[in-house]
Order: sequence, then structure tokens, then C-alpha cells
Amino acid sequence: GWMVKTRLIEKAKPKDQRDNVIINGFKLALNGSYGKTGEETSFLYDPLYKYKTTIAGQLFICMWLERICNQLNNVEIIQVNTDGISIIIDENQLELCRNINNDLTKLTGLEIEETFYDKMIVRDVNNYIGVYSGTNKAKFKGCFEIYKELHKDQSSTIVPIALKEYFINNIPIEKTIKNHKDIFDFCIRLKLKKTTDGIFNCVENGNIKNILLPRTTRYYISNKGGTILKKHHSTDRTEGVNVGFKTTLFNNYIEKENYDINYTYYIKECYKIIDIIENKQLELF
Repeated sequence: GWMVKTRLIEKAKPKDQRDNVIINGFKLALNGSYGKTGEETSFLYDPLYKYKTTIAGQLFICMWLERICNQLNNVEIIQVNTDGISIIIDENQLELCRNINNDLTKLTGLEIEETFYDKMIVRDVNNYIGVYSGTNKAKFKGCFEIYKELHKDQSSTIVPIALKEYFINNIPIEKTIKNHKDIFDFCIRLKLKKTTDGIFNCVENGNIKNILLPRTTRYYISNKGGTILKKHHSTDRTEGVNVGFKTTLFNNYIEKENYDINYTYYIKECYKIIDIIENKQLELF
């Protein structure tokens, strides 16, 4: 109702004139109320409404793509997810595409927004970079996201930083990672459940130490250091964390000239993503 309309009016304004409190706050409220329809303990619990929403949304996307593919020439579908599509069309077909969009809005009441990209780097539907047309700004999703909301896992921020520099500015991964000075961007979060203990095994002054970790631990991959294990209460099963690599705990900030970072680990994490993308590109030809 009014909340959706108010948010859409705000989003339609130029970026420097938007009230992001309305845009982000209303999005959270709207998404939260929908999420509660699938939660049995909520007074908003309504599984019929939940599935009507999701199924209707998927059918809308299918109908939308069907019309685009039937009425436009040379359409290339890049990705399709639950709330939008990314496609390549000929520029002279843009107005025809907009007519399809307007017809669907009249039919269903669902508003369609459009965004243009000069370039898209896509690992999969949930992980991509979209460089906005005519600007030096980009949208980063999933493994490419650098500036995350506080509740999200901030682990290994250096990886999306290096990927951005590689794909957008053509700077080698190794150069970005080895020259980066902020130790926090190399840090990784270990968050333990109540049913699991975290243990840090290391050697100090020739003695083996087993340190019980707090529920949330910050660490980074280093050349020397210890190993982290997770022990599950129910089975006594022990599971390694970042197996094959040494780690240094960093719950307390310590300023050092040399943090002994294992740059190879972070470089390899970048190439795991690059190899998927660049191999996909080669398969197109």
C-alpha cells in the first residue's frame, strides 16, 4: 500500500536527493512482514499468502521473459532471479521492451524498474558486479560485496576489494593484496554455535597449547601460527577450520610492522572466483 508507493516515489528521485532512511527502512519493514508470513510463531503467519506471493512472482517473471523473447529479436538472457532479470537487447528494441513492461504493469499492477550496465561480471545469479552506464559506480552482490551491512559476515574483505580492482581497473590481484595495509580486511570471522567448541592449537615456548575460543573469534591466515578446530558436543567429532593453513588470532588489535600474512591464501581465494568467470566467458565462443 502506502509504504510501497512512498518508497517507489523516493527511489525515483535523483540519487543525491533521495531519503535513504525511507528507502532502506521501508524495504526492511516490507521484507520483514513478508518473512513473518512463513514463521509459525508470528501473528502474521499465513502460508497461503506466502506461497501466493512467491508463486505469483515466479509466474510474473516467466510471463515477462516469454513476452520479451517472443517479441524482441536477438535477446540474450544473462541472469534471472526471484525479483528481476538481466538481459542484452539491441538498442533499437528498447522502446518495444518498455511497451512490454508497461503492458505487464497494467495487467498485474507490479511496477518494473530499469537499470543499464556498461559491464557485468557474473559468477552466478547471486554473485555479480554491474557497472552502471555512464558512471564510475557499480553494484556489488554476493562474493563481490565490499561494504556490507553490519549483520553480514565481513570475512576476508580483501578478496572483493582485489576482485573489484582486477575486473574494473585491470589491476593484478597480487598487486592489490600484497600492497594492502589494513589488517582488518584480511580478518576472518569464526562464529560458533552453542553445541560446538572452538579450539586454537599452537606452540608457545616449545609447549603445545590448546586455547578454548570465545563464541565469536577474529583471525587471519598467516605463514606461522596455530590451527583452529571445531569440536561438536553431540558426536565429539573434530573438524578443521581453513585446513592446511596456519592462523593468527586477532580478537585484540595489535599494531605491527609485519603481520606475517599468508598472501597466497587470499590470492587463491580470488582466483577460485576468477577462474569460474573467465572459463565461462571462454565457453561462449
